[in-house]
Amino acid sequence: MSGLIAICVRDSATTIDLRGILERCARRLAPDNISPRPPSVVVSPGLGLLVTNPPRGLLLDTRGVCLGAVHGPVGSWSTVRCPAPDGSYVILRHDERALESITDAVASRTLWYAHTDRLFLASTSQRAIVSLLGSFSPDPEAVTWMVTSGTLGPTASWDSRIRRLPGSASLRLDRRSWTLDLACEPATREPADRDDDDHIAVLGATLLDACAGLGVDLADWVLPLSGGMDSRALLLALLEADRRPRCVTWGLREAVTDPANDAAVARELAAVTGVEHRYYPTDHSDEEVGQVLGRFLVAGEGRTDNFAGYTDGLAMWKRLHEEGVAGVIRGDEPGWGYWAYHAEGFARRRTHLVVLEDYPSSHLIHRLGLSALPVPPDLRHRDDETLTTYRDRIYETFSLPTFFAALNDVKTPYVEIANPFLSHRVVEVVRSLPDHLREHRRAFATFVQAYGPRLRFATKAAPAEPTGYLARRDLLDEIRRELGSDRAEKVLAKQALDRLVAALERSPALDARRRLREAARAAIPNALARRLRPNVAPSLSVRELAFRVYIASRMVSLLERDGAVSTDLWRAGAEPGGLSCPA
Repeated sequence: MSGLIAICVRDSATTIDLRGILERCARRLAPDNISPRPPSVVVSPGLGLLVTNPPRGLLLDTRGVCLGAVHGPVGSWSTVRCPAPDGSYVILRHDERALESITDAVASRTLWYAHTDRLFLASTSQRAIVSLLGSFSPDPEAVTWMVTSGTLGPTASWDSRIRRLPGSASLRLDRRSWTLDLACEPATREPADRDDDDHIAVLGATLLDACAGLGVDLADWVLPLSGGMDSRALLLALLEADRRPRCVTWGLREAVTDPANDAAVARELAAVTGVEHRYYPTDHSDEEVGQVLGRFLVAGEGRTDNFAGYTDGLAMWKRLHEEGVAGVIRGDEPGWGYWAYHAEGFARRRTHLVVLEDYPSSHLIHRLGLSALPVPPDLRHRDDETLTTYRDRIYETFSLPTFFAALNDVKTPYVEIANPFLSHRVVEVVRSLPDHLREHRRAFATFVQAYGPRLRFATKAAPAEPTGYLARRDLLDEIRRELGSDRAEKVLAKQALDRLVAALERSPALDARRRLREAARAAIPNALARRLRPNVAPSLSVRELAFRVYIASRMVSLLERDGAVSTDLWRAGAEPGGLSCPA
């Protein structure tokens, strides 16, 4: 894929070599298992934009760049102050008076920024911004969010000076006054005045329209096909528009032999619809585990603890890159619901919004010295909304830009990403559905059933079990080494680390926990289980807890090194007289 780095210098008459600075910065960001394509660079007085590993078909001109995909007419996409097109993307565009940063409806692609007296920096990479700022200022809240939720939380970054742009946002830098103006389009969640059949018809037509208008060349892109509903809907909608994608599925090598597995169902669906399909095994890499974990952290910058799908050392994504795949068409979905909810806590946990107070007082997490961070007011349940609406609202405003965007970050050093179901017009229609059509995804499921072959859906995932990798002895040894290092004491106090390592030594095998969960699922009816879950605290094993602290420790160390390279980045491009860093 592509990543984006932008520098705007307040003194537009500067003679600093912005191109050279950007290129040196970009070279530090690539994973160690690919040779990225040469970057695309646009430089004008006082401003430089660089795209790392640019794919074929990149939307780029002298006034701006769009990473991701437009879903429909592009319009005046690179003209400041003009309406932004529909799509799943980040856009940077500029003229001599302003630099404008734009996100899609749900910030499916993350854009970070920092603003100083002399510099404005924007990037898809926190590491790039830290390198250009010339120092690292750790944010303790990021550590707390990572340890409690496995994410960086709703607003935090690893560096306290870096901000994240929300969804449906336009951030405009006035280059003359050197001030920022942030505008966010408000979201309206109100059922439209339609009967159920009309709701379903409007949703179906909008999904078909988004896929028909997807602005990518399918000869260069692939569709990840699972045994679930979302990717099947994408495939059917593309075929309805007479667009025939190449499909891929990945997972454990043995998965294809299980008829209930994603891998087997995806293969059957591809055969029935007549599309090209390839299966990529992603079994554990034979590389040294520290190198595999380091690559995962470099690719995703430590925004997620969801390592299960990448235990092959990102070899599958490397292969797609080397085979010339420009991007993947993902089926990340807007908030069109799953179950009915019976408590705010359950709705939050289903969207990965977990805070310290959610864990029982006896849990080890309370003895690590973490500062308690409450649920932000804008992510709490409102008196005027149902629990279903609440769940879908925080799914859209927290889970998509925090959890799912972080997973996309892991992939984007290798391929580009497009998400047709996250187009603005699809999100707007989903917001207008009544609760009963979002619960159990009734409206969406009706659309899929109307267009699709009568094939079963998978009940098992092809990739490794979510925490199965934590049974590996070499990985546990790697975690212990990191938690016992001096580096880790910059994340937690030594006493807390010692307590965590001691608990790790006593932690039970994960296989036993999995067997208990499976037995409970088999014995308890789904409807009863959903009513019981609101009273059950979130599950977090000692091994999962230790892995999250491991991520925080390694990321702090990596970012400290990034902050120390600034002098080298700027010195080679400095004006006569020497300028180490204008931040």
